[in-house]
Amino acid sequence: MQDVLVLQHDPAEGMGTFAEVVESKGVSFRHIQLFEGEQPPEDCTQARALILRGGPMSSREEDRYPYLKWEKILIKEALRSGTPLLGIMLGRAVNRGRCRGGSFPGKSPRKRMVSHLIDHQRTVDPLLGRLPEKPMVFQWYRRGFELPPGARRLACSAADPNQAFRLGRNTYGLQFHLEVTPMMVEQWMRLRRQELPGMGHFVPAKILADTRSYAGALRRCGERFFAEFLGRTAAARVLGGKTVKPSL
Repeated sequence: MQDVLVLQHDPAEGMGTFAEVVESKGVSFRHIQLFEGEQPPEDCTQARALILRGGPMSSREEDRYPYLKWEKILIKEALRSGTPLLGIMLGRAVNRGRCRGGSFPGKSPRKRMVSHLIDHQRTVDPLLGRLPEKPMVFQWYRRGFELPPGARRLACSAADPNQAFRLGRNTYGLQFHLEVTPMMVEQWMRLRRQELPGMGHFVPAKILADTRSYAGALRRCGERFFAEFLGRTAAARVLGGKTVKPSL
């Protein structure tokens, strides 16, 4: 069993700069390509961590995307066992964050791309505390979400009050991307260009220019955050199907 299982909902939603961190740490991981009908292995509960990627669908579209049903069951098991779990965008919505109508790229006038995190609780969380005070991050999503019961808000912005949360010790949900590269953003804009006219004052050329301008800083933020997350997976010990929670 690989140390980390990555549930991928869309072929364009890769690991980006996170993949380089994984390689540098010598951590084994496996992509489960849900969009190809691939299912997690039977011993997936033995994984040391789960990463839930984004996608253009809503977390509520279980009839159209049946794998969302068992994905949520898998998440519940991870939450029960204390397995480190990171949900990004759609993955955040599936990860018990009640979505206000949907997730990820847009069919609604409320579309976001680049925004500041105005507060990310640096003093209370070891992962978000690795980031500078007000990092510029990349976002492309349709609607916000409500915090799951018992979750702690870790970040907010002028656009939305909920940008990141932690549930328990090891479960994180992000409303933004720390892993994207300019090449990934260019690909998303090309594949989803029909959505861009509805972005209002957002101009594609400016989006690409901003992405390139902040790419170096975003990479450093992503590396710090994800390296700390992987450190947490290394601290987890699997015993008889149960993951022993590492301390903060």
